[in-house]
Amino acid sequence: SSLNCTQCMNGYFLLDGFCRSDCLEKGKIYDQDSSLCVDKCPSSFYKYLELALGQNICKKCLDNCEKCNNSTTCDVCSGGWFLFQNKCMETCPDNYFFNQSSKRCSYCPLGENEILIENKFLGCEKCIQNCLSCSGNKDFCTKCDDYYFNLNGTCTKVCPIGKVKNFRLGLC
Repeated sequence: SSLNCTQCMNGYFLLDGFCRSDCLEKGKIYDQDSSLCVDKCPSSFYKYLELALGQNICKKCLDNCEKCNNSTTCDVCSGGWFLFQNKCMETCPDNYFFNQSSKRCSYCPLGENEILIENKFLGCEKCIQNCLSCSGNKDFCTKCDDYYFNLNGTCTKVCPIGKVKNFRLGLC
């Protein structure tokens, strides 16, 4: 029976039951938290070439980040956090919505409305014709194109009898 190490002295790394001076021997990565040579870094850590040590080590991602490739950006946030511009946020900023499929904060371009079911963002849909922005659904316009006027959520060029065009507000 052969003896296998379970723990190494400071400056040595455990690899396959033996204490080694580095993890390069088998292309492994040094995990500083566990002091082990590993095939891949654990969740919330990324592989980093530490020039001073001359080997790959596992470094911590940004706070609340589950998966990353460097210390300044995140690819996937931890549960309950939202990815916005490669950072993890508690909520999506104004005019942005959490996109369930991409797991990111998304926004709908001008002239499109977000589709929300039970407060879950499902995508964007084009607003009614001549509408710059709509709210609640694609058929209720909140801002019409230039030279169109909003009349109860629809866009018209001509206001009905008894109504006047308010050019400043874009309303009938």
